[in-house]
Amino acid sequence: MREAGFDGTWRGVITCAPHAEDGGARGYTYGFPVRVKDGVLHAQRKAEDAPGSLRIDGPIQPDGSAELIAKGLTGHPDNAVEGSKGVGTRLDSRKCDFTFTRD
Repeated sequence: MREAGFDGTWRGVITCAPHAEDGGARGYTYGFPVRVKDGVLHAQRKAEDAPGSLRIDGPIQPDGSAELIAKGLTGHPDNAVEGSKGVGTRLDSRKCDFTFTRD
């Protein structure tokens, strides 16, 4: 069983700045529910493959570090969780910032 210290419901927020290299992609910010169970994070915004959907999954290590895989309109973020907060940044294409807070 994985580390359960971060288990529970959280609220995620992603903010992406406008990006001219993506064909003039507009910036956006939206929230989504997050669940951590047995130290594994899962987040889902809208139905999978729907326009504007986002799915994030991955284990959170006991020290709070995490390598999460995002599918949808985002890329691969570098993340960390500590106490009741977490932050992350998308590393490819345009910059997007994630935040997670425990409910």
